Amino acid sequence: YLSRAATLFPDSYQNITTFIIGNNVTNIPYGTFSGCSSLTNFTIPNGVTNIDVWTFGNCTGLTSVAIPDSVTGIGESAFNGCISLEGITIPNSVNSIGNWAFSGCSSLTNITIPNSVTSIGGRAFSGCTNLFSVSVGNGLTNMGASAFGGCSEIENVTWDTDLAQAATVFPDSYQNITTFIIGSGVTNIPGGTFSGCYSLTNVT
Repeated sequence: YLSRAATLFPDSYQNITTFIIGNNVTNIPYGTFSGCSSLTNFTIPNGVTNIDVWTFGNCTGLTSVAIPDSVTGIGESAFNGCISLEGITIPNSVNSIGNWAFSGCSSLTNITIPNSVTSIGGRAFSGCTNLFSVSVGNGLTNMGASAFGGCSEIENVTWDTDLAQAATVFPDSYQNITTFIIGSGVTNIPGGTFSGCYSLTNVT
């Protein structure tokens, strides 16, 4: 039971650098590794279906996480404050990303949301201040407000879902976007979609 791990290592939990989870684990509970500032990399085993709320919150030393294609949900604030996380691959099995899930992951430079994701919570990637490139798949039906709020460095966007949501998703970077690629799943470009995009040079 991973929920007991922190109580078993009360004086060393923050010093753990490597933690290997067995294949019989199917859920990583609320806050399991929250505050493990020395944890640098983590491999989630096949069989885990859910990364719960605040699971890796404030794991400030975490640089990489391998998420298997058994995971269907990434919970609220699951990776919030992981300031050293340099890259994350969201597998095609994931269908929901919670509020603030990757908020404050200031080392992320690019993110790809696969077609399987139908819902992204509010401010899910807010404060990812070095995020440069974003790709959003065609399965998205629900996008929370300011999902990429505070991501002022975004310049390249690939978007394959309802364009009416785009401006509210990138409130702090919309004027800085230089390249916007519209996917084949888009059938309508609403009025005012790119109004005020002063830096936009390429739309395809």
